[in-house]
Amino acid sequence: MKRLLIYLYLFMIAVFVVVHFVISPIFNKIYGNYVEPDFAGYCRDIFRGSFYVIETELNRTPIGQWDQVVKSMQSHFNFPLAVSPIDSLSLQKINRSVLAEDDVVVLFEEDMVILHQRLGETNMVLTMGPIPAFDYNKLLLNIIFSLVIVALF
Repeated sequence: MKRLLIYLYLFMIAVFVVVHFVISPIFNKIYGNYVEPDFAGYCRDIFRGSFYVIETELNRTPIGQWDQVVKSMQSHFNFPLAVSPIDSLSLQKINRSVLAEDDVVVLFEEDMVILHQRLGETNMVLTMGPIPAFDYNKLLLNIIFSLVIVALF
């Protein structure tokens, strides 16, 4: 019986080593090449409605009062909102061109997502975030760990 338990523990260690050093890098490569660009599009589509609602409200008020309007709307969102000039943002050239086309710029920083959209024909940008992003690596490891635990019983 002791021998069986030792083999079981060695097997579990081997599974965790394989998952960590083989499956995880493959998953990260797949995630970086295929899932992350789709996730940026998903974020863009999901928050387009929020951008529209806020921009519609801001178009009803003079530019000088935009900060007050955004602060009053802040209570309806679970993430920070801000209005700032385009020049104050440190964006790459490609992101500035996306803003010029009135599209949403999605930036990933660590485990956070930050979204920017130009407000009408002004040089002002509405920023949403940082918003916590979903971590697929933790999900994968939790699923594998759960499967190993279930397989043991």
